[in-house]
Amino acid sequence: MGHHYSYKMDRVFFEELELPQPKHKLDVGSGTHVEQTGKIMAGALAAAKLHIKAGHVEAGLRSYDREFSG
Repeated sequence: MGHHYSYKMDRVFFEELELPQPKHKLDVGSGTHVEQTGKIMAGALAAAKLHIKAGHVEAGLRSYDREFSG
């Protein structure tokens, strides 16, 4: 949750699908591709060291169109 800044791209899915709130939020926010990648990698490494399961499904995988996620 929080990846997108609009209701239609984020919150609506949690409400309509009655999904539970996430236990953890990375709060990566906006930035250059390099900044965001660095923050995500740091979060993933920290989660691995603390034995916290973390995952992310990119749009291309949700739509089965691998070209979309590039």
